[in-house]
Amino acid sequence: MQRAYDVLGRTLELARADITRLAVDAIVSSENSDLVMDRPDGPSVSAAIRRLEGEDLARDLARLGPIDPGRAVVTPARRLPCRWVIHAATVVRTEAGHESSLEVLREAVRSAMRLAAGLGLRSLAFPAFGVRAAAVPREAASRAMVEEIVAGLRERTPLRRVVVALLDPEAFLAFFEVAAARAAAASEPLRLRVQRRAGELTWTFDDAAPLAHTAARPMTADDEAEVRDLVARLRGAGARRLLDARAALDALGARLGRLVPGEVLARAAREAPRPLVLALDEDLAGLPFELARDEGGALAERTAVSRRLIVSRPGPAGEAGAARPAGRLEGLLLPGGPDLPHAGREAARLLDLLWRRAGDRLGLRLLAGPRATRRDVLEALPRAGLVHWCGHTRAGPDGARWALPSGEVVTADDLLAARLTARLVVTSSCGHGDDLPLARALLLGGARNVVTALWEVEDAAAERFALHLYEALALGRTLGEALAEARAALAPDDPLHAAAFVHYGDPRERVVEPVGLV
Repeated sequence: MQRAYDVLGRTLELARADITRLAVDAIVSSENSDLVMDRPDGPSVSAAIRRLEGEDLARDLARLGPIDPGRAVVTPARRLPCRWVIHAATVVRTEAGHESSLEVLREAVRSAMRLAAGLGLRSLAFPAFGVRAAAVPREAASRAMVEEIVAGLRERTPLRRVVVALLDPEAFLAFFEVAAARAAAASEPLRLRVQRRAGELTWTFDDAAPLAHTAARPMTADDEAEVRDLVARLRGAGARRLLDARAALDALGARLGRLVPGEVLARAAREAPRPLVLALDEDLAGLPFELARDEGGALAERTAVSRRLIVSRPGPAGEAGAARPAGRLEGLLLPGGPDLPHAGREAARLLDLLWRRAGDRLGLRLLAGPRATRRDVLEALPRAGLVHWCGHTRAGPDGARWALPSGEVVTADDLLAARLTARLVVTSSCGHGDDLPLARALLLGGARNVVTALWEVEDAAAERFALHLYEALALGRTLGEALAEARAALAPDDPLHAAAFVHYGDPRERVVEPVGLV
């Protein structure tokens, strides 16, 4: 019996299993604070490890004790499948027996996870602490352990998988009830609404009383003009060649940082890597608040930042399509025409990548060349769960539009009426550089998530970003995590294009169903 829960792209797993047989980097043993292991003929995890590893381990460990309750030490494994054994002092041996407390159990979990992270480990397994030797109530112990494991997985850590190995069916059920609720709560994004009121920007976290958690910063006309001018200079590839890209981004981030209250940046940093969702109206959506920075770095460098677009008018959109059920996803790739050879190469590489990585979880259709007429595209869009557009975005009298290889165009009004069901639409465009009107139309037309660019993206950078994004999605990453990985892959050499992409939607969404996550 096994259950797994997602915590910000990492996995908390409950397993009815013998912890000494698990294929993980390290296992944790519950020990007395004197670090004298249990007798090898006993029923505990400590005894089982002693039987397998031998008396050398018991002697080595005893030399490290005693330690304070809640602390942990590590020894290398010799005969176990794992590489390390972390020994956590969860109980104190007294004349009356063994004593412990919930705070000791919590500190023991924290200590073990810190040790594992310090060793650079990716997987770790715990037994149920305190239940047998110290008679801590099972429900309270399970709640304390799960809360601390989830808290540890929310931090910046190399750990990708933490297992709680349980032999007792009743213990499994107790942990099961707690884990489901805690994992769901941990992945809930931090929601921040930004509004313009009487010459000020107000910043409100949606999870609290507005007056208690609203902060404001004045934004004068000069402030706004300066920020929009900096963004405008980044929009055109020609104008950008005259800029030092990194210096321009730093200047823009610092200027935006002066518009964001310090307590907002501090909370985003404190709760990272919990994803952050910015609720922005159509006017403020043109400002890349993801880049706002202080001495600790930019928002987008700290955590996955997504957006929710607040629209003033719903427009002529049809009723949004229903979310598709989990399972096989139909993908649609739309490259530009013969004047964009790089778009065709990008689509071909994405086809190869997704075929290899996603297999039968994703069906793909390439609609290119003469077949990519306006009629064919509009017929294909409602059936696609994943849409990738890599072509020209052109300005027209009625706003931005996609320029098809046939010479026809797809306008924002076309997308509004398309009755989309897509989990994700990615617009990887060159040309016009302002895809916000099309992103708005895609969202109102029914798309659940849209990834687009705030300024023009050059061909090679667009391809690199897309390949990293889809690689992560095909491996089962959430959208927030996949976007963060794609941005991070570009940032060292190409910070300008790494900063260009923004996401409207839910950072917790999994576009491709992961393998083995139940």
